[in-house]
Amino acid sequence: MATSVLQSFATALTLLSAFSVLYFFALGVWRLCFSPISHFPGPKLAALTYWYEFYYDLMQRGQFVFKIQELHDRYGPIVRINPHELHVSDPDFYHTIYAGGSQKRERDPYHTAPFTLSGSLLTSPPHDLHRKRRAALNPFFSQQSTRRLLPLLQERIDVLVAKLEELKDTGKVVNLLHAFSALSNDVISEYLFGTSEHRLEAEGFDPSYHHKIIGAAGSLAVIKHFPFIPSIIDNLPEAKTTTRLTEEGITLVGAASHTVAWTLTVGSFHILSNPRILSSLSSELSTVKREGETLNSILSQLEKLPFLTGVIKESLRLSYGPSVRLPRIDPDKAMQFHDWVIPPGTAVSMSTVLIHHDESIFPASREFKPERWLGGDKGLDRYMTAFSGGSRACLGIKLAWQELYLGFAGVFERGVMRLVGTDKGDVEIIGDGFFPLVREGSEGVRVLITS
Repeated sequence: MATSVLQSFATALTLLSAFSVLYFFALGVWRLCFSPISHFPGPKLAALTYWYEFYYDLMQRGQFVFKIQELHDRYGPIVRINPHELHVSDPDFYHTIYAGGSQKRERDPYHTAPFTLSGSLLTSPPHDLHRKRRAALNPFFSQQSTRRLLPLLQERIDVLVAKLEELKDTGKVVNLLHAFSALSNDVISEYLFGTSEHRLEAEGFDPSYHHKIIGAAGSLAVIKHFPFIPSIIDNLPEAKTTTRLTEEGITLVGAASHTVAWTLTVGSFHILSNPRILSSLSSELSTVKREGETLNSILSQLEKLPFLTGVIKESLRLSYGPSVRLPRIDPDKAMQFHDWVIPPGTAVSMSTVLIHHDESIFPASREFKPERWLGGDKGLDRYMTAFSGGSRACLGIKLAWQELYLGFAGVFERGVMRLVGTDKGDVEIIGDGFFPLVREGSEGVRVLITS
């Protein structure tokens, strides 16, 4: 009896193994020979399996974004980078992929699967569903609505500046990313939920939420390659409940907290690293009239300062927003790229990191040059993709710009800081971990507040 059971088990195992081998062989043949994108250039291993991307994502700590550039150097401006996705290296094609208006653009489920917040705007792949969800949120992030936030924003910046003043000449080192994370977290939390943790007032600016966001972002690459994990974590049925509203809030807080804070941090490092830039910025900020002016008037003055605007744009360029690529899918129509016809339903992406370091657009792209944005020519703005583009561009872009104008002005108009134990390696991207990765062991951008 026992022998019979063992024989049956062995037979079943053999059949299962044979079926698995046959299945994966057939899948490989289909991907290499019969897939609608099988004729596009690229390494055969990338076309065959997602493990190619896995190796550079996880084993090489976020190096896939730079590997993609190597693939373009070898294969040309359009490359197949995994079994279902094409990557384009032509910044002028960006707004075709990331189109707005009536053109349908859906997110790639392969890239949204890592997010367990299945009810949020971020993870709603279908075009029509995304439009409905976004339409419900748009009024809260319009120009008019964000202007009404100015008192809250200025009050939080005043708290930050006062906290920095308290630390003047004490010898205590300030981690600027923690400080700016506290600022952005307080602002977005107060706006969305009517309350915040008041991290600006906390000892060391309470970086606990910042650490959670970075930790969660770091896990996304793992979950992307093991898509069953979210189904284990989030196995409740979708419904119109307060759960979805909570998920929307979590998404917005997480996105707003780190991206704005990192932009302020990167910009502050480069300002403090270059006496000429610091002097030019301080001189320009001294022209702003504050006494007797409304917050709207002060912000309007700041928005007209060309050098400050150049500093902000250059800070955005070198902080990237999310460093991860964000593929789009046209479910109905083909896209034409030069002589290539990209079939409907194909995931297509471009990488902000690679666009922002395209030397033909941004010469000396690793250098911080606010001057590149000065003058009347707005042509470079087309290649600023830190907020993504099209119908799925960053929802909070107007609030982010306000925070950047007032944040840089508040810190550099009144305070005097100097870098300590910090160099370019603390802000320069070395890998993609959803957000930019810097060198291992970095202690962040640290400053002393001086007289």
